[in-house]
Amino acid sequence: PVQYELSYVVCGDSCTLVRDSGTIIFNNLLSNKEVAKAFPDTKDTKNNNSFLLMIIFGFLGGLILNFMPCVFPIILVKIFNIIKLSEEKANAKKHYRAIASGILFTFLFLGILLLIIRTSVPYTGWGFFMQNSAVIASLLIIFLLSALNFFGIYSKTFTIGNFQLSKFGLLTKSFFNGVLTAIVSASCVGPFAGIAIGSAMLYGNIFQSAGIFFALGLGAAFPFFVLAFYPKFVDFLPKPGGWMEKTKIFMGFAMLLSCAWMFWILSTQINIANVIFILFLSILFAMFVWLLNICLKSKILTTLSFIGVLFSGYYMIDYAQKTPQESCAWVEYSDEIFDHYKIDKKAILINFTASWCLNCKYNNVVLEDKEIVDILQKNSVALLKCDWTDKNPRVASLLENKFGTTSIPYSVFYPAGEEDAVVLPTILTKKTILNLFKKVK
Repeated sequence: PVQYELSYVVCGDSCTLVRDSGTIIFNNLLSNKEVAKAFPDTKDTKNNNSFLLMIIFGFLGGLILNFMPCVFPIILVKIFNIIKLSEEKANAKKHYRAIASGILFTFLFLGILLLIIRTSVPYTGWGFFMQNSAVIASLLIIFLLSALNFFGIYSKTFTIGNFQLSKFGLLTKSFFNGVLTAIVSASCVGPFAGIAIGSAMLYGNIFQSAGIFFALGLGAAFPFFVLAFYPKFVDFLPKPGGWMEKTKIFMGFAMLLSCAWMFWILSTQINIANVIFILFLSILFAMFVWLLNICLKSKILTTLSFIGVLFSGYYMIDYAQKTPQESCAWVEYSDEIFDHYKIDKKAILINFTASWCLNCKYNNVVLEDKEIVDILQKNSVALLKCDWTDKNPRVASLLENKFGTTSIPYSVFYPAGEEDAVVLPTILTKKTILNLFKKVK
């Protein structure tokens, strides 16, 4: 008997992994020579090409992470640091390399840690650290301290990671800035990154899996490596000046929005749902005070700022009081419900989501659009939701065993009466959903 395990990638609008295994029994009709000829050494050119493709996907996925919306506040901080470092040309290269090293180290560390955890806890997926409320609370504290630092509440001699240390201490600060950037970036999975991470989970060779995570980190750190070797690219950025002080304040608010994101995740993990809205109102009030301070000579700007705060606060309170929040009747996934809908030959849409996944939240907004809700209801689509905010072996097992992936967001659509699923793109759009039903017709 010959036992086999087969893993391969199917790509269309998005990519998904397919796995198969079984046993072939020859009943002594084939000689050992014929069996060896039919099943040659698996370390062939095709396997090498597949691994090379995943390396490329990992690098591109990491590079794209720099432009994901969940990393936006951190990107602002990085740009500000680059401009500030440009004043110290002698040490700028070292700081760029330190930041890049922090990013690269963190992606590789998280990848290897994930591989180790999966040996004892199966079905653990990428983003596992965001399912831990202690990690979320730590990030919240770091973001809040960073915001206060940008607002100038700290004195010049007391800044995060820098207590008037030597140059080595400053480089350490840059390294941990890279670590923080990588941790926030790793919670987003965009194009290319998802399929690369999924493949890394399936490679039996830890060195190949680590190579993919290394490529992912290299892509995320690539802009800083470029600056380290070609610092002249900084010349395209604005020159340092007085505008940087106002930019620091703006970035303080950006960091507070990151705090709000952390509170949002915590509210779903430890049952404090209304905290996020209180925090948003606090941020808006603080922003109004800042605007009032710099716009005292303009009554029009001051009035508009005040009206904007009141309107935003009313909108958020109104949004918080809406129950249910979702416009469609989403049902928690179960095999029994899924089989029931399949027997009834209903169209089925399965959406894997989590509170800590910002791209998932964007997809949910698309799915709640009135036009999309109407077409889903018109076609009697059964809506099944798999919430992966907290550790859930059942959801993780379903995601990996049934659909061959370990990352979210992930959405699949079963047309009415058909067995095969249509894997939707990682980031959903109205056009994607509308075109889907045109194809079905």
